[in-house]
Amino acid sequence: MTLEISPAAMGQLLRSVTSAAASSYANRNSHVATVMGKDPDGTVWVSIVGGAEQTPVNAIDAMVEAEPGDTVSVTIANGRATITGNASSPAATGRTVEVVRGIAEESSEDAKRALTAADTAEVAAIAATESAGIAASAAEAATEAAEIADGKATQAQESADAAGVSASQANAYAIDALNNLSDVEKVVGTLNWIAEHGTYSETEDESVEVGKQYYIVEGDSYIPVQYPSDDAMFSYALTQDVEINPEKTYYERVVEYTYALTQDTEITPGKTYYEQAITYEYELTQDVEIDPTKTYYVLVDGEYVVVEEPDVADIGTYYEQTSTTSYSVVASPVADDLSTYFERTEHVRYEAVAEPVLEDIGTYYERTVLYYELTVEESVQNYIASHLALADDGLNLTADSNKYRAVLASDGLRIIDPQGNVVGVHGEEIQLGSTNGIYFSATSNVLSFRTVDQPIAWFGQNSDGIWEMHIQNTYAEDMVRFGDYAFIKRANGNMSLKWLGDDE
Repeated sequence: MTLEISPAAMGQLLRSVTSAAASSYANRNSHVATVMGKDPDGTVWVSIVGGAEQTPVNAIDAMVEAEPGDTVSVTIANGRATITGNASSPAATGRTVEVVRGIAEESSEDAKRALTAADTAEVAAIAATESAGIAASAAEAATEAAEIADGKATQAQESADAAGVSASQANAYAIDALNNLSDVEKVVGTLNWIAEHGTYSETEDESVEVGKQYYIVEGDSYIPVQYPSDDAMFSYALTQDVEINPEKTYYERVVEYTYALTQDTEITPGKTYYEQAITYEYELTQDVEIDPTKTYYVLVDGEYVVVEEPDVADIGTYYEQTSTTSYSVVASPVADDLSTYFERTEHVRYEAVAEPVLEDIGTYYERTVLYYELTVEESVQNYIASHLALADDGLNLTADSNKYRAVLASDGLRIIDPQGNVVGVHGEEIQLGSTNGIYFSATSNVLSFRTVDQPIAWFGQNSDGIWEMHIQNTYAEDMVRFGDYAFIKRANGNMSLKWLGDDE
């Protein structure tokens, strides 16, 4: 059974499943093209989507290689065509990029599969949203709208052409987004390469240098130290040597104490308290002139008395005071005297022995370095210095001539271009492309092409847990199929609804 639909009815049908194309993309100078051939002089010929003739490309970005059959992005400016990206074979730029090339290629393949899914969605969306009743409505529309068939067919063709342009522009945006992401990952991937190929060695620092990253070893892994301190840089143990090794450095353990009045309000059992004792000694001053910062004393009847107004004529009779403070353990502390008690803090340090002697070797310590530093080749250090800069606004990245900024945000690592557009998000959601245009988004349950306001096409679960594929506007060149039925374009321009069951 075959039911023919006139061009007029077809126009009405197409209007019911399509919407106005995104005319805002019409002036964009980035296009998708296929490489058709390459001349001996290096000129590459491409066929741009929507174009009728092949276009010569005389200037190729040094980072892009293109071979016949490749799908590339082409920018046309001032009458000059330039290949700016290759979705079929992204270029590699040296050892540091190899780590991230796989990531970029996988992202490109994901984008292609997403576009293929979008094409399939053009068929599936109609099947999901319309039923066999569309066929009946279309048949009825075919008889009622026969008088305006030519006009409606023209409108349908214009709508279909516009939809095709919109799809091409979406593909171009996707390729541009992947190219931008690839540039950023060339730099970000360098950090992974350094971690894998850098050399860890014991630090030679005697104390922590502010701003330097130190590492400690846990098993076979080197773990960054978040809060490095001088006390944790080394460990010390009594040497096992019985003779002095001239190649070694030995250390002496030096203990110092500080005392402070206790803050306890009750006696704490088991705690050691100390009493402070101060002794004074007096010696004749050696000054020949009065020092206004000093306190002088004179001996009167066996006691030392402060001189209120020292006179240089009497300076030979003046004394200076020296004091010695000592602390002794309180054997039986009592609550009434608690406010006069002190607590002791022990401070240990290790000093290198300049000239170790055998008689004292049993008291010497040897040192073990606990902190490590990561070192890389000079070429890599230069690369980092020219491509990475940590600032208050985030990590600034430079790949070739493209500059980006990486910022840790609540939704993951955001990559921002010089204009402030978010061109990539890596977190619970993976986003490729600027949110000012069309971008690709992937979460744990939804894959979609989106604008900043709404999805254009998406595949995911609905509220009932059923997996669905949706698309805003569809454009079918020759056939739209519903199970065993399909709308098929005929040679005379009409569209027929045909049962395909007997043909398979």
